Amino acid sequence: MNWQLTIVLFLVSFSACYLVRRAWLTWRGTGKGCGQGCGCGPEKEKSTADLLQLDNVRLTRGRRL
Repeated sequence: MNWQLTIVLFLVSFSACYLVRRAWLTWRGTGKGCGQGCGCGPEKEKSTADLLQLDNVRLTRGRRL
């Protein structure tokens, strides 16, 4: 077998194994995050305190910041 073909077959098989592993980890998901504050866990409910209140918004015209 040609050495280039050997390298190509190795890279293709490695890529296929990687894709199968990533798909397995995605589909197997436990629904829990890692617990380290990276945001990968379930989303928390957003409170209205985090949103911009329309009462605090003023429209100005011709004024530069």
